[in-house]
Amino acid sequence: MRRELFGDENIQYTDSFLTDHGIDITGMDDKTKELTAHPIVWHMVDRKALELVEAGHDTAYDGVNNSKRIRRLIIDLIRDKAVIRAAYFTADIETCIARDLKRERPAGEAVIRRIAGNMEEPEFSEGFDIIDTYDENGEVVSHRTKEEV
Repeated sequence: MRRELFGDENIQYTDSFLTDHGIDITGMDDKTKELTAHPIVWHMVDRKALELVEAGHDTAYDGVNNSKRIRRLIIDLIRDKAVIRAAYFTADIETCIARDLKRERPAGEAVIRRIAGNMEEPEFSEGFDIIDTYDENGEVVSHRTKEEV
C-alpha cells in the first residue's frame, strides 16, 4: 500500500499526503507527521483489503495486529465475506530482535519488545475460521479450524 501511495514501501508518509488529507503540518516534526499519517494509511489498507475480498480475491493482510482490539477492526470489515485465517508466529523475542537487525528498515529493539509485550494469541472467539501456529523456522506447529473446537 505504501508503494501505491508514495511510490516506495519504505516511505512512511509525504507532506503532500498529509495536506491532501486536510492536515495542517505547520510546526510538525517528522515523527509527529509519521504518527499522524499512520492511522490514515491503515484505514486505506483496511478499505483496500475489503475491496479485494468483496471482489473474490484471496487476500493476505500482513501486519503485526498483535492485539485483539486491532485485529477486530479488520475482522469486522470482512466477517461473512471470507475465510479468516490467523498465522501466529511463536519465535522468541531474542530471535525477533536478531531478525529485525537484518531488515532494511529495522523497527528497533524497543519497538519489538513493546509489540511482544502487547501480543495476544489469536482465538476463534475473535472471528477466525482457521488458526495456524508456526515456530521460529516457519514450520507449522498446529493447524486448527473453528469446527474442531
